[in-house]
Amino acid sequence: MSLALLMAAKAASSAASLGLDAGKKLIEVSIPAVKKASQISLQFLQGGLDAVINNNSPSEKIKLNNKLNIIDNGLSIPLSFSENQIKLFHSNMSNDLNTIKGQNEIMFLSNSIQYFIDSHLARTGLDRGISYALQYDISAVRNHLNKTRDLRFPGYLLHQCSSLGETIKELNIFYMSILSNGKVPNYLHDDVKEEMSCRYGAAQRKGDIRSYIPYELQLPFLREFSEEKTKNMSKLNKLFSEIKEFNTTEINDLSHEALFILSEELIANEELEHKVSKKLKDSPGEKIIIESFTEIHTPNK
Repeated sequence: MSLALLMAAKAASSAASLGLDAGKKLIEVSIPAVKKASQISLQFLQGGLDAVINNNSPSEKIKLNNKLNIIDNGLSIPLSFSENQIKLFHSNMSNDLNTIKGQNEIMFLSNSIQYFIDSHLARTGLDRGISYALQYDISAVRNHLNKTRDLRFPGYLLHQCSSLGETIKELNIFYMSILSNGKVPNYLHDDVKEEMSCRYGAAQRKGDIRSYIPYELQLPFLREFSEEKTKNMSKLNKLFSEIKEFNTTEINDLSHEALFILSEELIANEELEHKVSKKLKDSPGEKIIIESFTEIHTPNK
């Protein structure tokens, strides 16, 4: 992301916060007048909670019980992406996987990610059409990888995918917090394990009603299931027949897991957005006011 774009993103985030109580941000979630790019609209409100309450406009109010970094970044995809790029990037590529081929695939995916970031500079939430375009390009690369197993991407591209996947995950957790009436999920290991392991019915089918779990947390369990291939092929086939787009080779491809995670997080975002939209339709005035988490500082005695 260029310095000029980053500065513009920071300025937009700061402008969104003007007029809000110190340490507190209010976000109005509503049904957009024209639903084209997204099913929901997100905007920061000025004047504090009292001003919102005195506005006589009916709306549901939800207070988050924990901090979310993406709110501190003004729900800005470019700003959150830039911040996530700074985080340590742990590459799992082994020394013998250093063959770089398919330069065209590398270039178009890198350009597609940059287009996605640039296109979200002046908006909150995801533009669905641009998300679809990026998913299309990721899918093309994943298909190419499945056919050409010796193709390995450079670290900068995997870093881009990892950073953007983390950003979309943060937005998805925000949507989950709305659906949970302000409870920010913490995704403890035992809870994830229980959710991923549950099977129902005589056929022991994976449940159709599931909560969102970040895909970076799902992958270890998906890999654990795939290891059963040598022990119990029929059980493995039963599991993966339900999710045909997954395959054991791709799940165990540590070098390119960022591609898989980013793609799944983008798809999950659309599903969560749809659920928030349904919640809005049942809310007064088809609006929800989100009050961000505020840390309480106890004075020294």
